[in-house]
Amino acid sequence: MNTKKRSTITKPELLEMFPWLTNDLIKTYLPAMRYSFSHNKKLIPVWNRKEAISICKTNEVLVQECKKYKQLKQNMLDLRLEYQAFVSRFTPREKFLYAQQLDRHFVLHIGPTNSGKTYTALKALKEAGCGVYLGPLRLMALEVFDKLNDAGISCSLLTGEESIPLPLSKFTASTVEMADFQTHYDVAVIDEAQMISDSRRGSHWFDAICRIDAETVHICLAPEAEQIIIDIMESLNAPYEVVYHERLTPLIVGKQLTGFEDVLPGDAVIAFSREKVLKIAAELKSRGFAPAIIYGGLPPKSRRMEVEAYNTGQKDIIVATDAIGMGLSLPIRRVVFAELRKFDGKCRRMLRPAEVIQIAGRAGRYGIYERGEVTSLYNTQFIAAALQRKIPDVNKVRIPFPGDDAVASEHPLKELIVEWQRLPREGWYYREDMGNALKLLEIFPGKLRKTDKSTIYRLIMCPFDAEKKFLAEYWTKCARAILDGQEIPVPNYGMNSLMACEQQYKALDLYKILCVRFDRENHCENFQEEVIRQIAVLLQNQGNQPAETVDEI
Repeated sequence: MNTKKRSTITKPELLEMFPWLTNDLIKTYLPAMRYSFSHNKKLIPVWNRKEAISICKTNEVLVQECKKYKQLKQNMLDLRLEYQAFVSRFTPREKFLYAQQLDRHFVLHIGPTNSGKTYTALKALKEAGCGVYLGPLRLMALEVFDKLNDAGISCSLLTGEESIPLPLSKFTASTVEMADFQTHYDVAVIDEAQMISDSRRGSHWFDAICRIDAETVHICLAPEAEQIIIDIMESLNAPYEVVYHERLTPLIVGKQLTGFEDVLPGDAVIAFSREKVLKIAAELKSRGFAPAIIYGGLPPKSRRMEVEAYNTGQKDIIVATDAIGMGLSLPIRRVVFAELRKFDGKCRRMLRPAEVIQIAGRAGRYGIYERGEVTSLYNTQFIAAALQRKIPDVNKVRIPFPGDDAVASEHPLKELIVEWQRLPREGWYYREDMGNALKLLEIFPGKLRKTDKSTIYRLIMCPFDAEKKFLAEYWTKCARAILDGQEIPVPNYGMNSLMACEQQYKALDLYKILCVRFDRENHCENFQEEVIRQIAVLLQNQGNQPAETVDEI
């Protein structure tokens, strides 16, 4: 192989050898050049290799520029190490030291779906003098809010998007992100604690377990999270007891269906996209059913309206995505999988056993059905095998980014988040994924970057998916308006289709959050209700045309 170097050197090669060179330095000190054809037959400037390298190494001015560059690089490295040292200080140890000062007793309710663990914990909450429920979803907080108030117990509601404070109320139903660590309670309920390992939200469960101030804390969790939660209890040096819950009704695998003609009232037919759900609903509607439609993109109130219509008999069958797998109390007789693959944001893949178990577990609600049944249009053997598989144990937790400390420090917020993201897993814990906040920092209005860190942090920590381009663009407009002292712009995505309504609702959610965070007047109090009504009309009109045949992909 001929390893002899060319007699000329190109600009990219020069910059690779001497990264401190600038265009001005090149024009001033390396003017002698000629042009040559590159491999793609374009003319590019080149220099005599030996002469150019000699000038860069010996010219007094260029040597000084090299020294400045190396010093700047060292300074940047020193700063990075300083930022890294700052964020690496925040480990579970600090949380545990705080938690050990609280006088608490824990009750761990461990069991699968439909085992009554949350029901038992809520019973203890109702008997307390004051208390709080912390759940993963707005719908779950809303359900507890309704249950307590229906039982004559005054309960307030607090989520990121909605606040309903009731006068003299001593109870709150809340999403886990909104946990109040300043108030003392008799009883606290932390639901779905297996989500402690979730990359984006798990840190809120860890924070709640360590910091909620209650005499008795009931933690509800799936069996796969038992060991990790018990390990945390041991680290807290707190007294705890474990209550195991068995499924209240048996779950069986039924005969494989031959088609939609075998679907019956009380079934929940499961698919994994809005389009597929709507097609199936149309097919079932053409067969005389009145389907309730539930999927993740629907606003919570729309989902709740569909649930109410089903629970009260106005609708006789459910067509849903895995959005029914958590947080919805539905009397489902049988779960029917119309698909066994789902798109997970990266690719279409077969369902994991944990997903099958979570969804199938909704069948056979205790007190209504003697048993639950699950089947498929395609492959009941796959379903049966998944139900027999043991779900892998949760072996990690997420700890929260030290937001208040980062804001109070003299360090740049972005650099602290970057270094936080770079830190490796430490044994049994990961750090909260701040990728969403980092993405928002990247698109933050440039001319406003010098605003105070507290305001920036409140903006970038808004709970929405920055990967959704329409929301990221709307957030940027809102950030610019807030920092310019103007009114927050009202979103307008139209309401002519389900997709438009869903976008409109999500943008209005973000609008409401920003109004609350920045003490701005909300000019859209009734707008979301209009969107909800329009969604109800559009869902009702779904199914005027027969659906296409649904095939497993």
